[in-house]
Amino acid sequence: MTVDDTGARHAGANEYTTHIGNDRFAWFATRPSKSRLNFLDLLRAGDPNYVINAAALAYLVEHGVPESIVAALLTAGSQSFDDDAAWQAHLDSFGLGAGHRQRVTEAAMIGSIVARGRLTDTIIVSDDAGQFDVFQHALCRVGGDVATPAPHRPERADFASLHLRCPAFGSSGESFAHSSVAMDNPGWR
Repeated sequence: MTVDDTGARHAGANEYTTHIGNDRFAWFATRPSKSRLNFLDLLRAGDPNYVINAAALAYLVEHGVPESIVAALLTAGSQSFDDDAAWQAHLDSFGLGAGHRQRVTEAAMIGSIVARGRLTDTIIVSDDAGQFDVFQHALCRVGGDVATPAPHRPERADFASLHLRCPAFGSSGESFAHSSVAMDNPGWR
């Protein structure tokens, strides 16, 4: 799945339009933010819940959230929250600073997506914008004069450098991606 965003003027205000798609569909949304929280909210597709599960905990560990916060989340009782109000009330009980509060919310959104069986085998291809660095992520560069970046997240144990043509831009050979997972998809060769 390819993703990108761009600034857009909407209803008299500067906002951001996010594209999500592949060779079978294109979807666009315009919102005031282009943050990772916004992107994860788009991926939740209107489902407002938050879930602390194995995927959420793995995200927290991967992003260096202190063990004390992870342990507190594990022992706090309920692991699923129906809406933003319930989630915010739960977060309030921890007294987290803004940075940890945001990271824990990102994790709970990822937990929500995975709990519904969505995007578990999907590779998200982007231009390396940080808000898209979730799930399995690959980088795509367009143009022969653009330096190909170092492999993405090489510290991961399952890292296998994979050099791919980015299919959204044809077969010119000028578009490449790096991925931390091996793909068995003939359409990407």
